[in-house]
Amino acid sequence: VTRGLLDKYGPNRVLDTPITE
Repeated sequence: VTRGLLDKYGPNRVLDTPITE
């Protein structure tokens, strides 16, 4: 995952939806 996604959605969000949007 990219740091941008982690910053925008947070680790919990990334784990739930890995690069879907």
